[in-house]
Amino acid sequence: MSADSVSLATATGSINLQLDCGILLRVEALYVPDFGASLLSVPQLIKNGIDVSFRSHSCSAYITSEDFTEQPLGICAPGSVSFVLLRNVTSKRSQANATAHQANAQPGSNSDSAPRSNSDSAPRSNSDSAPEANSDSAFRTDIQTWHQRFGRLNLSNVRKLLPKGSYSEKETATSTACGICIKAKAKEKVQSKVPVRRATKPLELIHSDLYGPISPQSLSGRRYYILYIDDFSRYTWVCFLRSKSSSEVCTVFRDFKNLAQLQLKHRITRFRCDNG
Repeated sequence: MSADSVSLATATGSINLQLDCGILLRVEALYVPDFGASLLSVPQLIKNGIDVSFRSHSCSAYITSEDFTEQPLGICAPGSVSFVLLRNVTSKRSQANATAHQANAQPGSNSDSAPRSNSDSAPRSNSDSAPEANSDSAFRTDIQTWHQRFGRLNLSNVRKLLPKGSYSEKETATSTACGICIKAKAKEKVQSKVPVRRATKPLELIHSDLYGPISPQSLSGRRYYILYIDDFSRYTWVCFLRSKSSSEVCTVFRDFKNLAQLQLKHRITRFRCDNG
C-alpha cells in the first residue's frame, strides 16, 4: 500500500544482487507490475544477519556480516532520501516473471511504512540485468513532474521549493510550457457582429416577463408576479398577481404605465416580452 493506492503482486521469485564489491545477496521478491519503483527491505537484510548502516556525511550505505567486512551498499543523491544499490541484478523465476531492474533501500523502513505489498523487495521490470548506478541523474525528477505535483505551480516558485540538485538543470532549461496551464489561463474574447442597441432615455424600452405559479402562495393569495425592467436605467418594478388571466395582467400593466410615465415624465415607446 502506498498513500491511497494499492498495488497487487502477481508473482514471487528470488533475486541475486551482485554488488560492485563482489558480495552476492540473495533475496526473495514480489513482482508488482503496477508499482513505479523497486524497494529493498532493510529489516529483512538485518533478519538474515546482515548489518546496514547509513552515513549522512558520505551519502552512502554500508553492509557488514560475519562472512565479510564492511562494504559499500549504495549511494544517495543530494536532496534524495533513497539509496540506489551499487550492483548488477540476475533473477531466477520461481513462479512467473519475478525479475528486478532496480532496488532502492529506504533507511529505517519496515513492512508497515514502505510502499510495497510485503516486506520483501518489489521487482520493477522483466529485465534480467540493469546498468550500474554510476551517476546521480537517476534520482533527479523532471521539473515538469514537480510542477504537476505542486498543483501546476509556476516553475520559478517550484525551483524555490525544491532542494538544490533534486532536478536536472538540463531538463529545466529545455522544459516546455505546460499545456494545461496554457488552456486554463487562456481567455476567449467574444465579438458580436451585431452591435447591441441600448435605450437612450427612460421608458424608451421596457422588458417584461410573467412568472408563476409559485408554491406556496403568499399570505395575500398571490401566486404570480410580473417584472417590468427599464432598459435605460435597469430599474425594475415587481407586481404580484392572484392569477394569470389577461384581465388582471392588463389591469396591472395600466397601473404600472400610469405610475412610471407620471414619475419619469417620459412615455413608454417600446414594450418587449415573450407573449406569456
